[in-house]
Amino acid sequence: MVSANEPSRVAAAYRMSIGAAWARMASLIETCKLNLANPQSYLTDVLTRLVDGWPQSRIDELMPWHWSTEQVH
Repeated sequence: MVSANEPSRVAAAYRMSIGAAWARMASLIETCKLNLANPQSYLTDVLTRLVDGWPQSRIDELMPWHWSTEQVH
């Protein structure tokens, strides 16, 4: 049986997960800016590389402080 407080706990958990996701995205965007990388270009390029099968062993190369659009895929 679901208690009367269950919907509010579910809603709170959902809001917390949305907030955490936003915080991670905001941190990534600010890290791009600090490393002089355009956040939109960075995210577009990195997501494309990941979808195209970027090797996990080279994931460090995709961090904002190592990233450049001139990198060979």
